[in-house]
Amino acid sequence: NLTTKIYYETGNIESLVNFISSYRMYLSKNRSLNKKDLTSHNTFLNYLDKLIRIKENKKFHKLDDLEVEVSKASFVSDYWMLEQCAMSNEQ
Repeated sequence: NLTTKIYYETGNIESLVNFISSYRMYLSKNRSLNKKDLTSHNTFLNYLDKLIRIKENKKFHKLDDLEVEVSKASFVSDYWMLEQCAMSNEQ
């Protein structure tokens, strides 16, 4: 999770996209995580993916909807995700 945040905050999007793919593969093969943790991490990755696509496509009007979705969900690093939505929305 920390690595995804570092890639995102440093603007290294290409590496981030590749890392997300590896992260998803790790989660799918890791049998030691319980279902709640798997869901939490996958939810984080899904929202991060949406945030990346919104920024890449310059559809900043969709950030408000994403921020509402994120605020209603509970997952790993949800506060960080809300912060990133808000920061992206200010740009």
